[in-house]
Amino acid sequence: MATVELLVGPTGSGKTTRLARHCRALRDAGERPDGILVLVPDGRRQAAWREHLGTPVPAVQSLYGFMAAEVRLFWPLLAPEPEHAGALEPLVVDGDVTAHLLRTLLVHRRATGPLAYARASDRRLAFQLEALLWAATSAGMDLPAAAERLASAGTADPQVLTQARDILDAYRQCLQAAGAADFPLVTELYVRRLFPLPAYRAHLRERARHVVVDDLHEAPPVLHDVIAALAGEARSAVLAAGADGGRPGRTWDAVTALQARLGGDVRVTLLTGCYTGSPAAARTAAALAARLRPGDPATAAAETPPGPLLPIRRLHAEFRPEMLRLLGQAVREHMDAGVSPGDIAVLSPWPDAALREAIREAGAPVLDLSPSPLAAQPCVRALLALVALARPGALPGAGHDLLRDGLGWLLGLDPVRSSALAAAVGGGASSAPDPALLHRVGFLAGERWERVRGWLQSVGEGSQPGPADLLARAVAEAIAPLTRQAAALEPCARAVEIARQVERITTSPAYPEPGRDPLSAALEAVLHGRWDPGAAPRRASRAAGRRDAVVLTTPWRFLAQGLAARVQVWADVTAPGWLPSGAGPLANPHVLAPGWPEGAVWTDAHGAAARRDAAAGTVSALLRRCREALVVGSSAVDAAGHDSPGGLLPLLDEAMAGAAAGGAAP
Repeated sequence: MATVELLVGPTGSGKTTRLARHCRALRDAGERPDGILVLVPDGRRQAAWREHLGTPVPAVQSLYGFMAAEVRLFWPLLAPEPEHAGALEPLVVDGDVTAHLLRTLLVHRRATGPLAYARASDRRLAFQLEALLWAATSAGMDLPAAAERLASAGTADPQVLTQARDILDAYRQCLQAAGAADFPLVTELYVRRLFPLPAYRAHLRERARHVVVDDLHEAPPVLHDVIAALAGEARSAVLAAGADGGRPGRTWDAVTALQARLGGDVRVTLLTGCYTGSPAAARTAAALAARLRPGDPATAAAETPPGPLLPIRRLHAEFRPEMLRLLGQAVREHMDAGVSPGDIAVLSPWPDAALREAIREAGAPVLDLSPSPLAAQPCVRALLALVALARPGALPGAGHDLLRDGLGWLLGLDPVRSSALAAAVGGGASSAPDPALLHRVGFLAGERWERVRGWLQSVGEGSQPGPADLLARAVAEAIAPLTRQAAALEPCARAVEIARQVERITTSPAYPEPGRDPLSAALEAVLHGRWDPGAAPRRASRAAGRRDAVVLTTPWRFLAQGLAARVQVWADVTAPGWLPSGAGPLANPHVLAPGWPEGAVWTDAHGAAARRDAAAGTVSALLRRCREALVVGSSAVDAAGHDSPGGLLPLLDEAMAGAAAGGAAP
């Protein structure tokens, strides 16, 4: 067994660069690309890794993507239900389909009896149930044990946890009856059933001769043994772990866990450089982290080197709209000073339309990498409009606005003309606008509508396609020929995939609404789905290389994608969203983490400490990815008219005052 090399350093210290250099050296030495296993925390890091490697080999996989591929490959050995053991592979469903199934189960549960958590919406409850499932799986605990610990810590009512367990048990039964699995179940199958098999371990040793793991600190406790075994049995293993993180709810220490499992066979290399930021940014990050984490030996012992701190400009307003206007002006000023738009990042826990428009009004183009509703994407609205016309009644919420938006985008019409056309064709494929209306909308739009109408008539003839096939045909036969922009259709591909998964789930004998139309269920899931442009391959690559648009996203997605900027703009720093504790109404990863004292009760002091620790990690990591200046925007009153409680701002003020008093020059 070769010695495992562990690179430890804060954000921007060159860990990923060194890992990529190691991969290129292996490849240049003649090692087969399929013998190099490269693992990253999630899909958002894959695009940044491809930029580092410069070639598509070796393949870079997320931790969960790797496990899903392995479970698919060995599914006949792992199928929980005997009737599915003969299937080639399971259907691995994603979060949007999980949320749909949980909402359906909650509706069914409300119809049969009261819920202990009756005042919460089904959508919010589904999110909390999914968080509970993920938290338990990440900690390596089954649901009964996780619920018992949460109840003893006082983080949730025992009756609520009992009902949550019942609903999640029904959810699992529905998945397994359909021959499907979600990522928590994939994790359990891989860790508990596949990885312990001696024959599989021997197969893996031959296949993964060299192991490379980035951002080890993000790996949950359930995977610590797996990663240690992979590294310990490989011919070479190089792993990297961050010293700050900046991810709320990360309460485990993967570095210590790895060292405990491998003993003296780990060679630790400490990295202290700052390649994504400036020396002033590194000094500022160290100074703030030391004062925000006073009880942490690593940060408390670190001395801030002398020298100037990063310039921080404070912009405060009474109301949020005025703050957004000031931030837009600041972006404009930096652009006028020679900073390219792509070297500016605007970060907020809630990067909404108002913030986006404030940047645009200042004359700056925006590359929005923030998640948003899938149904808000123009091409998906066009897709839903076509399906509503092809199958009237399948989408109860389809009204005039959906048709207006979808047809307007598809045919290139302004809102007035698209509204008139939507009113005329709302009856479906048989509806035909009169010649006067076609003259009003214009020849080109009228000609395009005739092509769409021809497709609507063709799809109504012959056998009826299933939900996924219907949506795929609408994209390929009606939308793509009229747009000819592959990148603009990525959200449509996401909608088709959701429909494919829901169509399979509705065939499960355990589905709570057995008589429901699969198309209606699929369209409802699409309407509630989320679009994450940062996870889309094309958009992620553009974020890594574009210099013609200001990046707008959340702080944590900015870090997850490995981005950096000359100028960072932090908006809404008085909002509580900058200080998430990671603890939810049902799921509390801190309580479920290894090392939580048996029988201890979660208190407000624990929550405050978790928020402060999250702030320290986020602030430190962001500053090390800022090279020139930081602009901080705050408002006394938020968009809803409520007083902002302070959020990150008082902690920043406290830390900056302490840093200045400690000898670092402002």
